Amino acid sequence: MLAGTYADPKAGKITFASFYAEWSARQVWAPGTVTAMSLAARTVPFGAKPIKLVRQSEVEAWIKGMDAGGLAPGRSRPAS
Repeated sequence: MLAGTYADPKAGKITFASFYAEWSARQVWAPGTVTAMSLAARTVPFGAKPIKLVRQSEVEAWIKGMDAGGLAPGRSRPAS
């Protein structure tokens, strides 16, 4: 704990869906962001899975699927 590397053993047991519901309720977002984030979160195939069991390959496949479906992250324009 003193070194800042402590991880609560219970933390990884929460599902992605539960984590997202709690986390997103604390965010301050513009209306369009709320819609986009909710849409993206609903497409998560591992929503019912404990976070500690979600594999990187699952997240990568989810992102690739969003990209193929037109839900890729927005890109900022470079400053003029």
